Amino acid sequence: MVTTRFVILHHRERSGEHWDLMIEQPESLATWRLVRLPSPDDPRPIPAERLPDHRKVYLTYEGPVSGDRGEVTRVDEGGCEILTRTDAEWRVHFEGACLGGLRIIHRLPASAPADGGCGAEAWELSAMAHAATQSPPRTAPD
Repeated sequence: MVTTRFVILHHRERSGEHWDLMIEQPESLATWRLVRLPSPDDPRPIPAERLPDHRKVYLTYEGPVSGDRGEVTRVDEGGCEILTRTDAEWRVHFEGACLGGLRIIHRLPASAPADGGCGAEAWELSAMAHAATQSPPRTAPD
């Protein structure tokens, strides 16, 4: 288990808005674009897109993004504990105002389009309790 920090930035650009979830790693921030802000009152999974890692300055930065790519505002931050991490799934316990509790960030099958269907790698952020309630299919008794 790794204890670290996270931030969620509201990113407004000409083409619209999204929220960037960033989790601190030793050299950078693992980053996902979320289609909506996580809420403790809304357990629905959130479509996400895995982005290239970002610079650690974004843990505290707010303001214009270089290259005329909009503006970011911090909407949540806190500590988190990475319980497990693979290329296809992260299990993380977050301690923030909007994002709290056990969450799974997992890659969707290749056929699932990311936000806007632009060919990006599609992921999903789910509450761990929500994911656990999806029981495996039952088989008929012998």
